[in-house]
Amino acid sequence: MQEKLPATIKALAPRQTGIRNDTAAFQKTVTAPEAQRLLTSAASHMEAAQGNLEKTNAKLAEPDEQKALADLYSIKIALEAQAEAAQQQLGTPPSAAD
Repeated sequence: MQEKLPATIKALAPRQTGIRNDTAAFQKTVTAPEAQRLLTSAASHMEAAQGNLEKTNAKLAEPDEQKALADLYSIKIALEAQAEAAQQQLGTPPSAAD
């Protein structure tokens, strides 16, 4: 089992790269300055995590993954609040798509 662990950790690096690339693509569609800042921060943390995964160091990758997730959740909350405010201005009830 111990022999397989480094290979398993290293195999996560390409997934991390894909997620970081998706984040970069999404960042191009966002205009809010705070969301841009948080997306830049998330991408930076993802890149650091990817580097540690490539070195099979999951323990060092985890804090950066957690920080990236925190940034992404903050963006989600902010964008949901903006959407709700826009809907209220239009007099449209918020959707229950959560």
